[in-house]
Amino acid sequence: GNVVIKSINNNFEASSNKLTYDKDAKTLKLLGNVFVKNLESDGLSIQESYGDELTIFTDSGLFKFNSENKNRVKTKLKF
Repeated sequence: GNVVIKSINNNFEASSNKLTYDKDAKTLKLLGNVFVKNLESDGLSIQESYGDELTIFTDSGLFKFNSENKNRVKTKLKF
C-alpha cells in the first residue's frame, strides 16, 4: 500500500509503496518509489532523496539507498 512515515522531532518524512521490517537483521526497508525528506545520520543531512529502495539499519541509524535497472538515486544533501 501507500506507506508514509513521519517524525515530529526532526521533520523526517518518508514514503514508499511497501515497508518491511527484519528484526534479526535489524533493518527497515522501504521499497518502490521511495521519497525521503530530512534524513539525518552520522553528521550527514539529506534534504530530499528519491530511489527504488531504502534500507535503514535500526541499530546504528545508518542507511543505504539502492536503485534498480541502473536508475539514479537523486539526492539533495546539506553539510
